[in-house]
Amino acid sequence: MKKILTLEIVEVNYPANSITDEQVDTETNSISKSVQKGAQVADNKRRKARQCFNQYCQTDPENPNLWSKTRVTGKMSCKVCEEAWKNQQYCYFCKQIYLEEGEAFNDPKPWIGCDSCERWVIQAIYLNLAN
Repeated sequence: MKKILTLEIVEVNYPANSITDEQVDTETNSISKSVQKGAQVADNKRRKARQCFNQYCQTDPENPNLWSKTRVTGKMSCKVCEEAWKNQQYCYFCKQIYLEEGEAFNDPKPWIGCDSCERWVIQAIYLNLAN
């Protein structure tokens, strides 16, 4: 959800000699700093909230070019995990993403592959369901 910050500029006519240019500049700077601070707080909240649905994903939350505008399973995703999801590279049971060899997300769990469908599942989940 994007929030749009609008600033309304209002011209006020003060009686002659009622306020100095220095006072106007001080008030203008104060308002400008408040608006900038509000925008910075909103930006920081957005960055803190940026986390991929894949718990092992290590995508940099500070780099907006790495994040997808679409959502996977209703949650935010990075472009790498979104592509893996589209290619059905995830555990059938828990939806954990896996990548091809050499592109691990530091997922310590062993995976097993099905020779028929060529999909992978987390070994512990599969063995637990098989019992």
